[in-house]
Amino acid sequence: MRALSVAVGAICCLAACSRKPSDDGTSGEAAWRRVEELAAPLTKPGPLESLDQARQVASSHGWANDKSYPDMEGAIILLRQWQADEGGIRPTRGVKYAVNAVEYRNLLRPIVRTTTDATVLAIVETVGKRFLEQGTSLVDATIGVMVLREVALRARILKLPHTVDTALWNRAHVRMIAAEAVAIQQMRSDPSRPKPSQDSALDADASLMALTNALAGATLDDDADTLLGRLRAQAPSRAAAKKLLDDIIEQIEEDKKLAAELATPAR
Repeated sequence: MRALSVAVGAICCLAACSRKPSDDGTSGEAAWRRVEELAAPLTKPGPLESLDQARQVASSHGWANDKSYPDMEGAIILLRQWQADEGGIRPTRGVKYAVNAVEYRNLLRPIVRTTTDATVLAIVETVGKRFLEQGTSLVDATIGVMVLREVALRARILKLPHTVDTALWNRAHVRMIAAEAVAIQQMRSDPSRPKPSQDSALDADASLMALTNALAGATLDDDADTLLGRLRAQAPSRAAAKKLLDDIIEQIEEDKKLAAELATPAR
């Protein structure tokens, strides 16, 4: 999961510490309000319990290391209940970024790769979309894209009609960058977090400022090329901030290429 590694690396860089980028007064506050607006979920979060229980089925039965996938039918029943409840997702926020992402992969990938039921594929696709619509981190965006890729490839194998919603992918990229910045601000206010070193604080400040500036004129309707242009226009003073932007740009470029490939009719 190359894209997941990129996303986790980007988050670790930012999570050290940050301050709200408002060193130019009112304009800084206005820019930050815009970031908060862009970070808002695209759909209303719903109940989480059934999806969490399905994930626990995969984890307790060791689906990651087993090709038989015990109690898959039970997990699918839970996913059907999640759909009926118009459920939401549990964002991969906190210290268990990669662990949560891998658990979702271990649940959803085996189901997609073994099912021949179009209704099951549709449910899993909805899970992937919820990560793009409601996620709060770059890792969530990566999970969503990974799930949608698996569904699209399986639909091709089964010769099922399928359309890739590339517009949702583009909206998700803008959202997730903004949501990541908002989450950093929330983490900074957590009194249980240790005080960072001066270098870590400066790195995070430069990173957050670069992302805020990139999003200042952004809209959810921006396509991937427009967002890439905004990110490339930034010139952060700290090497860590530059690496963060480079990693995010790489992830968006990979997603753009993948979306184009999946949107091309199979031969």
